[in-house]
Amino acid sequence: MDIKKSHLLVLIVAALVGTTSFAQTLKKARPRAECTQLCNERGLTQPKFGGKLNKIREEIAKETDPEKVQVLRQKEREELERATEKLAEFCEFMCEGNPE
Repeated sequence: MDIKKSHLLVLIVAALVGTTSFAQTLKKARPRAECTQLCNERGLTQPKFGGKLNKIREEIAKETDPEKVQVLRQKEREELERATEKLAEFCEFMCEGNPE
């Protein structure tokens, strides 16, 4: 296996471990509302949901042209909306088995 494939394999395993540990914290016996709230609060810090958003925010911090910053801010709003919707679906799925 060459270096690039081994790096990719390590990244995939790391991402799976991070997502799995996040999911396991939600599966503890707690009320569904608490589970959903916890999931939504922590979810955007996960690369699966907030990774692209963080990259856009880094670009905004580096950019000096006001017009490009405005375009990036619009991209940030759109990505935040998309990530929030995906996170809400994920949290609903993860917490659906928890008691009311």
